[in-house]
Order: sequence, then C-alpha cells, then structure tokens
Amino acid sequence: MTWPVDRYGIIHRDVALASGISERTISGALRRHEIHGVGRGRYIPTRPLAGRDDAADLVYIATCIAAATGVGKPVLSHDSAAAVHGLPTLFPDRTHVHVTNGRDGGGTRRGAASCTRDCSARTTWWRSTGSSSPASNAPASTSRPPVTICPRR
Repeated sequence: MTWPVDRYGIIHRDVALASGISERTISGALRRHEIHGVGRGRYIPTRPLAGRDDAADLVYIATCIAAATGVGKPVLSHDSAAAVHGLPTLFPDRTHVHVTNGRDGGGTRRGAASCTRDCSARTTWWRSTGSSSPASNAPASTSRPPVTICPRR
C-alpha cells in the first residue's frame, strides 16, 4: 500500500483518512507492523526500516519530529535536538522527547518511549507508552542525513 507521507516520511492519520484509507486499513497495518506509531495519529512505514542497524535511531528521530510538528509545535532540545540534527551524544536519553517549555531554567519531556523487540525483523521499534527503557545508549550514527526518515519511492 502507498501511504500519504509528509516531507519527513510521517503518515498523518487525518490525511490518510481524507485520502480514502479506512480506519480498518490503518488498524490492520498497525497490527501487521506495516506502519509504526510515533505519536498520536502519526505513523511511519516500517518497510524502509527493515534490516537497518539504525532503525531504532530513525524511529526515535521520527518520534521527535512528530512531537515537534504536532500540537503546539514545541521546540526540541537536548538529546532530541541532537538526534534530529545527527549529532552524537555520549549517553543519549532516548526514553523521552525533550522540548523547551519557554520558561527560565526549564525544558520538559513529552511522552515516554519504551523499547520492544521485533524478533522477526531483528529491529528495535519504539512506541509511545509510560515506560522508560532505552534501546541503546550508543551515540547516534552521524553518517545519515538528519531528517530523512523514509525515502519516498
């Protein structure tokens, strides 16, 4: 199936529904792991991530971009900003999306992420939950473009 994606490779539920994709099709694709949730009503196709060593990094970047382009359009900070810009960090905290709150001395965190293992694809997927188990504390790779999540085909 061809999904309507934005310039970052993110599928927006409302756009998908408006383009004629049914609620049942979206739910089925989530169940079959054809798409992966990166925010409320936001998904990414999983096919471009299959077999990639940096799949968890790309999913985290998509989660950060989904948060930054979502409600309120918060400004990314700390590890989240570094991930989107492709900058390595010593011990990245990939359990939350870090954003500024606009007040003195403060950032805040949006949503937690937990790590689950999809053994068939040998890839770590991130999903929004209340847990906080990072997939890896290794620095992000700097060899990839910072915001290319899923290239259009």
